[in-house]
Amino acid sequence: TLPLPPADGRRGRPTLLTYAGVTHGTVRAKVLRHWAEDGCKAQGSAVCTHVNPRDVLARCRLRTADASAPGTPVDGGAVGACFQEALVAAKRSSAFCLEAPGDTAYRKSVVEDLVHGCVPVV
Repeated sequence: TLPLPPADGRRGRPTLLTYAGVTHGTVRAKVLRHWAEDGCKAQGSAVCTHVNPRDVLARCRLRTADASAPGTPVDGGAVGACFQEALVAAKRSSAFCLEAPGDTAYRKSVVEDLVHGCVPVV
């Protein structure tokens, strides 16, 4: 099991805000997501971290492929675990997690934010 984050607010959380996602959805959602991506890039990692799932998954595939014997197919489970580790690390290092509107009313990531001590901003 993963240890619980400290209960005293931002201590141990060097980043103010994390946004994990890619641009998609309604026009309003696309504008918000694009704004979040650009804003994170402009502010720097002490203020905002953008976790782009496509980039993280690509790095995880390379890392997993490098760890296996040449010619061995990349283990999808290992790639998924690598991605989840990166996402959890980002949420645990942030005080707030931006949750842009998605395709459904329920957002699994809001629950994940709370579990990892990151206040969801909906």
